Amino acid sequence: MINKEALLDSIIDELRKIHQLALDATQRAIDQATDKEAIARSKYETFGLEASYLAHGQAVRVSECEADILAYRKLPRLVYTEDSSINQGALVTLVNQDDVESWSIGGWSESGSSRLSVFIDHTICTIRESNNRAAAWG
Repeated sequence: MINKEALLDSIIDELRKIHQLALDATQRAIDQATDKEAIARSKYETFGLEASYLAHGQAVRVSECEADILAYRKLPRLVYTEDSSINQGALVTLVNQDDVESWSIGGWSESGSSRLSVFIDHTICTIRESNNRAAAWG
């Protein structure tokens, strides 16, 4: 059985790594947008403008990553039973036709990132995300 608290800590650690990548990408985009080579010499040169749009988009991504980290920190630590409905925070064991187990936990993502997987207790756990907190499992 996976320790759910340790799993959530691992998820937050992975989200922090994604956040750091977003911060680094934002800084690179800002550097490009403010570089003297980005200054337009004619109305047809749009590199600086494009770089500023990219910097803004990356800054939005940083904010979304921060929202994801905060959401997982605030996730209620509810105890689920076999009779409980699956919802955000539910740790679910899935068994395929060959009796191979896999684990998933219901989550969400403001950043719309694809599925995230973490390795814990010699097991891979997939975080099934939705960018709609009310419909993480659907």
